[in-house]
Amino acid sequence: MKNVLKSDNWITFFFLVLYGGGVVVNVKSSNLLMASLWAVLFLINLGMLLYRIYGKKDKNNGR
Repeated sequence: MKNVLKSDNWITFFFLVLYGGGVVVNVKSSNLLMASLWAVLFLINLGMLLYRIYGKKDKNNGR
C-alpha cells in the first residue's frame, strides 16, 4: 500500500481544499476568469499529488 499520509501530502491536501474553495466561491460570484485560474491551480496540484503517490519508481519493488 502506498504511503499517502506523509506530511508533504497533507500540505497538498490542504492546498487542494483551498483551491477547490476558490473555484466554488468564484463560480458562485460569476467570476469565471478567477474560477478558471483556481481550477488550473487545483489540477496542477492534484497532478503533483498523484505523481508523488503513484508515479515515482520504488527502489525496492523496481517499479
